[in-house]
Amino acid sequence: MSSSLIQALEQFSDPQSEVQLKALDAAVQAIKPEECREAEFRAMLRVFERFPEDDGFGVFWGLIHALEACSGYEPEMLDSVARKPCEFNVLLVNRLLNAGIAEVDGMSLEGVLSAVIGSNAATTGARHDAERYLARRRSANEV
Repeated sequence: MSSSLIQALEQFSDPQSEVQLKALDAAVQAIKPEECREAEFRAMLRVFERFPEDDGFGVFWGLIHALEACSGYEPEMLDSVARKPCEFNVLLVNRLLNAGIAEVDGMSLEGVLSAVIGSNAATTGARHDAERYLARRRSANEV
């Protein structure tokens, strides 16, 4: 399953193609969280990096849910944000913060969001989302 998942993720090349989106969705639906390791996490996160302005007509949300169902994806998520901050990997950071997780491997997740705001590699949407997530956290802390 692992190699077929990675192959499906790596072969995905067109977030507008109904055929490819169906194949990607089928591969994501077949994910067994207990079988996912670093290679699978990287392959899932690289879909977001390759298509930072797309959501695959909602199919990319399946990747979010699959990652969150897995154990140990967080370090690879940090690497993904460092390579190419985009809306979906920044969203994963925020969802961890919302779950009460402040750090991953000694890295402050709020610090990660702050770094996205100043990153030239970040998409405009990722910078905007990081600013919004941090502003919400600050206003919640003021209450």
